[in-house]
Amino acid sequence: MFRTTLILVMALAGAAPAAMGQATMQYFEEGIESSTLLVALPDSVPSTWSVRSCPDCNYMSLRVDESTEFLVGANPVTLGMLRAYAARNPTLLGIYYDVGSKRVNRVILQTELDAADRAPRPRAKR
Repeated sequence: MFRTTLILVMALAGAAPAAMGQATMQYFEEGIESSTLLVALPDSVPSTWSVRSCPDCNYMSLRVDESTEFLVGANPVTLGMLRAYAARNPTLLGIYYDVGSKRVNRVILQTELDAADRAPRPRAKR
């Protein structure tokens, strides 16, 4: 009796982790790495934006709205300032969007803000 119970417990213990260990990863945000040469930034917000990640890739339609963040490097900027920096020279562009709704969460232009455009930071108290 003890031997049968032990075998049953071992069989159940061996099967349980396999069933529980097969979690499925779900991605809620997708990213596209592109270039300002391939993507024309939207003119205004809200709008629909057609983007592609390579010259031979198909266009994808994404929604840009008031909650979309625009960044130059790590600095939040307006859409107008993002467009001005993108027009300077070809630069990498990261576009992150919600997979389900196709709404753009944030756009990151891979360059640095000029010193004049950076917001002054408060000095640390000594």
